Amino acid sequence: NEVESLYKEFFTQLLEKAKEKTDLHIDVNPQRNFCTATRNRLKYSYIVKTRPNDGCGRVELYISQGDQAINKKTYDGFSEKGEEIDGRFGSGLNWKGLTKKDSSSVAYKSYIIDYIIPKLTFEKINWPELQDKMIDAMNRLEKAFQPFIQKKKY
Repeated sequence: NEVESLYKEFFTQLLEKAKEKTDLHIDVNPQRNFCTATRNRLKYSYIVKTRPNDGCGRVELYISQGDQAINKKTYDGFSEKGEEIDGRFGSGLNWKGLTKKDSSSVAYKSYIIDYIIPKLTFEKINWPELQDKMIDAMNRLEKAFQPFIQKKKY
């Protein structure tokens, strides 16, 4: 499949570049349109979406630890520090809860905190810049949450 081949090529390049700046995704293989690393029971993902004449790249912190109460406690703990986390990240993050309706892979409420890379579509000509911006955003995302993970032991 041509689209899957493009995703694999994109993420193979992205992961190779990312190794120069972080070890977060060092042992990760790309999936269809994403790659995810788990650290401290939280999932850090690079994601690209393609649509005709559109598309985007994003990074996300996915809170889905198998227990709705733990997910909510983790999200609420982060949310209480949301302004500080956004400040540490350097931009406003998108904070949202998911239900089973939103994600068929989970039967309990999960949460996503993400950042969409603005103004860069998944066209091959944009790949180098999109990959660089995604890697930068992932590094900032991980660093923005790190102090609160250590303090609260999420």
